[in-house]
Amino acid sequence: MIDVNSFSIEEIERIFSSFDSKQRVAFVEACPPITFKEQALLAAKSSMNEMRAQTLDFLVQGCITAGPFDLGAKIGAACYRLARKAYEEKTGDLTTNRLITGRGAINWMTCLQRTGLHNKITELVQEPIQWLESIGDEDNLDMLRLKRVEAYVDLEDYDVAERYLKMINESSLPPLIKVSYNAIKYRIDQHKGGGTDLPEEQAGPSKQDLLKKLEPLIGKADEKKKDIFKTFEALIGKTDDEKKDR
Repeated sequence: MIDVNSFSIEEIERIFSSFDSKQRVAFVEACPPITFKEQALLAAKSSMNEMRAQTLDFLVQGCITAGPFDLGAKIGAACYRLARKAYEEKTGDLTTNRLITGRGAINWMTCLQRTGLHNKITELVQEPIQWLESIGDEDNLDMLRLKRVEAYVDLEDYDVAERYLKMINESSLPPLIKVSYNAIKYRIDQHKGGGTDLPEEQAGPSKQDLLKKLEPLIGKADEKKKDIFKTFEALIGKTDDEKKDR
């Protein structure tokens, strides 16, 4: 069996650009047991052009749940590149390829974040942001912009993080992304001293309160809910009470 961890981004992209479905199936079968692997296997067998990038989309979403994050980062990058190329060449359904391009970029950055490569995110995220801006994307652009802000927060560069946060139009954000926006803004304000003089009842919401607000927005999809909660807890960090208990 092939070792998928040894493949580069370029090699993964080449395999899934090929008309040879056997190569795609072999790659998926060699991946570790992750969520959406069965769906990825079905997509890998399809002759539809957009299913090539969709296969990678399934795989990277599985990696985000519990790893391996280093493999997920490479698959996410290949997914972004492959779907973007298909969109630009008008191969397959344009809307599907645009959506997968955006998700691929977000998942790529998420996997880099979970491996602690925050500097890498700041180097790489600008290019997909500019591309999504150029095609007028309204589905994934704001979440990718938040990934950029979050990377600078993780690097404790709060001035740059705040500058990029102000470039996002909060009023136009959908509810779930707005919760993430507010959580990141709260982290920046706390570290920069903003809001520290507010009365306790006006202080930012606790982690538990923020997580509760997510429940009606996520619904009953248990696996997706667990993953979003895990991501969100990492995003907003420890509460002051939790830090005191350590």
